[in-house]
Amino acid sequence: MKSLKRLIATVIALSMLLSMSVFAAEFKDVEKGSTHEKAIDVLSDIGIVKGYEDGDYKPDKEVTRAEITSLLMRMINLSITGIEVPDSYYTDVASNHWAVYDIKTATDKGVIAGFGGGIFGPDRSVTYE
Repeated sequence: MKSLKRLIATVIALSMLLSMSVFAAEFKDVEKGSTHEKAIDVLSDIGIVKGYEDGDYKPDKEVTRAEITSLLMRMINLSITGIEVPDSYYTDVASNHWAVYDIKTATDKGVIAGFGGGIFGPDRSVTYE
């Protein structure tokens, strides 16, 4: 878990330090001039964060296990969403779940694990543990 936190912190820190012009999608719920605006814009521009279908970023929303898995897979360029996978390894991750490929790939690579008993909990909030 420490390496995951370091990796995320490094990506965000590097993104904030970049002095390039950013042409990312603007999220209507990210306040202009906020302390996180530039980092969110850069991460959006490089495809790490995508926001929600309604155009929001939802900066105060808790991140789900499916979302963090997809984020991590995007960071290491192994993310594919929107395709069906016949066997996700988990009884609570349907073959047509939006992040099924990322969840299966992350499981195969040993990046994530379920709770046991075939449960992943894709809609549960990410916790420290």
